[in-house]
Amino acid sequence: MDEWFKAHYAWGDILNAMNDEEAATLARAIFRYARTGVMPDVTGPVQYALVAITGVINSESKKRSAYIEKQRANANARW
Repeated sequence: MDEWFKAHYAWGDILNAMNDEEAATLARAIFRYARTGVMPDVTGPVQYALVAITGVINSESKKRSAYIEKQRANANARW
């Protein structure tokens, strides 16, 4: 997975709608997934939110990788 990921303000709205235990579990799960690419074993509302958030993380990671490859090809073409 990537070294970093972009968090969206809407994710804060999701965290605010949860109780403290669920929000902490979700936050830890997001970071764990972003670092390892392995879906943490969570249930209930945390699982539903995590599925949506990991979809965004994956989509943005693919876009970033494609951009990097394009920039690499452009640089190689110049030299």
